[in-house]
Amino acid sequence: MVLDNYCEIEIAGKKYKMCLRNRCIFAAEAELANGNLLETVTNMPLSYQDMFALFKWALIGGGAKFADEDEAFELYAKAVEEYGSVTVFAKVYIAIQKSGLLSNGTKKVKAASKA
Repeated sequence: MVLDNYCEIEIAGKKYKMCLRNRCIFAAEAELANGNLLETVTNMPLSYQDMFALFKWALIGGGAKFADEDEAFELYAKAVEEYGSVTVFAKVYIAIQKSGLLSNGTKKVKAASKA
């Protein structure tokens, strides 16, 4: 079984995986202005600071390694230059969706019946 829990983005001719696993979601939330991923992505527009944090942690979750924050920001700036901020956010949002965070899960609980 192959899990489809990431998306890809090509920046400056190099492909990167974007994946937001639990540890990356927690780390991203620590950097978001309001500290809440779900609230951040549902209350548009995003600040560039929040968008950068989500982008960076999605790439880290996909296996990217950055020497420092500046290196991550340079890649973010290249991505925005190539695609525009809306498309970059769309890629991050797809990574969030594929993480399962926005799904209903696989096990459904029946609603309690009124007695």
